[in-house]
Amino acid sequence: MRLEPDTPEGFAERLELHPRGVRRVLDALVAVDVAERDGSRYRPSAQLAALDRTQSGGIEVLSGMLNQTPALLRTGMPVVAMDGAPATREFFYAEVVEPFASTLGDAPSRLADQVPERSAILDIGAGAGIWSLAMAQKTVDAKVTALDFPRVLDVFRDFANRAGLSQRVETMAGNYHQLALPSGRFDRVVLANVLHLESEEMASALVRQAAQSLLAGGDLVIVDMVGGDSAEEQRGLALYSLHLALRTEHGKAHTLPLLQQWLTAAGLSKPVVIPLGSPPGMAAVVAMNASRPTATEAR
Repeated sequence: MRLEPDTPEGFAERLELHPRGVRRVLDALVAVDVAERDGSRYRPSAQLAALDRTQSGGIEVLSGMLNQTPALLRTGMPVVAMDGAPATREFFYAEVVEPFASTLGDAPSRLADQVPERSAILDIGAGAGIWSLAMAQKTVDAKVTALDFPRVLDVFRDFANRAGLSQRVETMAGNYHQLALPSGRFDRVVLANVLHLESEEMASALVRQAAQSLLAGGDLVIVDMVGGDSAEEQRGLALYSLHLALRTEHGKAHTLPLLQQWLTAAGLSKPVVIPLGSPPGMAAVVAMNASRPTATEAR
């Protein structure tokens, strides 16, 4: 969606609409603080421009999401159930993980700069692997083991190849609820945009399983929407929660206090929160299995 300032006649020509109708709609949008007028030209309001800048996919994706809400209002059910049976999850996520990765910009690289280097990384529900692969690029000997459905792992391997890391990745094909995770083998486990697909019971169980895969001194990195205190973070959380309701039956954004509770119950340290900024309210939550330092940290 193009948001450059223009006159009603300019918008009408560009969108093949009638100038009279466009002018009336633009004036109404100014009245409700969605647009601003500067002479004869109209532009997005500061609030709308902020939404376009900070929401994954911008206003175009947000508009598409809002267009689907009538069905949710009528039935309470999602448009698609991406948290359904394993075959359903595999089908949908094989299609969406690549376009979703493109909406996150440089957030994976920025996160990789802010966490300690690790050599053995397990990425549970890896998708395109953008978070774990960015971490591996910062450490010459790092290897990533990606766990996901077979068709999704095809996308992961393509991203690993693009990153020049195809010789430093392994894959585990299957459902993370059913596969036995290796115990005490990794110095980092990544759960990126996974927990919000699960109920509280299933999400907390997955955190416990992930913690058991850590070596002493390793860390668990959760990337997800956790909200925050600012109005912008609360708005981001509300929009993300609506998006989850449109595409999942049981998914929800789990709060930071709840994540902290699960991590402590799993025997990990008090987590460090690293805001990621886009969309507002998304953060990395990092907790350590602090018995002793890993070889990577001891360097």
